[in-house]
Amino acid sequence: ADCAVLVVAAGTGEFEAGISKNGQTREHALLAYTLGV
Repeated sequence: ADCAVLVVAAGTGEFEAGISKNGQTREHALLAYTLGV
């Protein structure tokens, strides 16, 4: 794919949890990068 949309939670504490070392948002961003998006 040429592009991707990364939706990030904006609730209190959700953003920090998502980008933490084991966060799902961080995981999805890494997967997209690894797949060459």
